[in-house]
Amino acid sequence: MLTNIKNLTFSYIGSKKKILKNIDLQIKSKQRILLAGINGAGKSTLLRILSGQHAAYDVSEFRVLGYRTPQSGVGGVSFVGDTWKRNINFVGTTNYMIDMLVRDFMKKDQDENTKRRDELVEILKIDLDWNIKELSDGQRRRVQIMLGLVKPFKLLLLDEITSELDIIVRRNFLAYLKKETIENNA
Repeated sequence: MLTNIKNLTFSYIGSKKKILKNIDLQIKSKQRILLAGINGAGKSTLLRILSGQHAAYDVSEFRVLGYRTPQSGVGGVSFVGDTWKRNINFVGTTNYMIDMLVRDFMKKDQDENTKRRDELVEILKIDLDWNIKELSDGQRRRVQIMLGLVKPFKLLLLDEITSELDIIVRRNFLAYLKKETIENNA
């Protein structure tokens, strides 16, 4: 069992509103699961809990790849969501910007996994010489996906990841994910 959660209830600190109530979840290897629901239903919150971005305190059992406190990027857990955005008080949400080529960003991970990186570059139609600060929203999302998946994973958590991908890239990417889950028992 990759993930086993029993009776998870979650609310944000200082809030009495329960975002998640009595959630039971089991995830086995080679499974692909889609969370569906209306905005505000708690889908992103659940993914953040599974990736260790939020702590689970009100829960009977909580194991993600054997960890009680998982962390994205560690032990085979990978979360790709809106982590390249920041919220500025009274201004709103903005993308993080850095003046760096894609090939130099997270260079160590890319260098240790060049075969995976090159496969993802092909599937996602990425140019490693793109400058991150000049990317469109769609290009930024593709680079974010590549960097999030460049290291092998056992549990991949994607939060609305295909929303900015064109239909051909989306189709190829979803086929890649299916292959990865089967070949790597992910």
